[in-house]
Amino acid sequence: MRHPTTAFPLITLPTTMPTAREDEASLTRSTLLEHPVREEFRILLVDDDPDIRECVAELLRCHGVEVTTARSGSDGFATFLHERPDLVLSDLSMPDGDGFELIARIRALAPGDGGRTPAIALSAEGHVKTAIMAGYDAFIAKPFEPATLLSFIDNFSRIDG
Repeated sequence: MRHPTTAFPLITLPTTMPTAREDEASLTRSTLLEHPVREEFRILLVDDDPDIRECVAELLRCHGVEVTTARSGSDGFATFLHERPDLVLSDLSMPDGDGFELIARIRALAPGDGGRTPAIALSAEGHVKTAIMAGYDAFIAKPFEPATLLSFIDNFSRIDG
């Protein structure tokens, strides 16, 4: 059964919560909270749109994730070096250093310096192949469902946790 939704610039949130019977097989907010990401999981969120940064950061914080944000690839790399996050979420198209430059700089680091930190690209659907070839570990097309993002993060948080 389809539920009415409210559109945000980046994600689509349901305006009504489905009943357990309607949504038994799908990933819901209550299901995600039963399997939260590991404690102290740190994410660097890089996006030039302040509304997107705020919306996604709040979603992640509500699920127990420590979030640091940056507004460009250049700022993101400086923040990456300082914060050493467990996962990077980055838009691809940004001024002052795009997501492709960011991942190239991260992947150029030695593994012990964070060069193999998992990274997820967030962008338009047409960039899947170029993002993966550039060094991202996963790709989520905008706009996306919150459950999709949280599921990816949950999976990455369990890799070494």
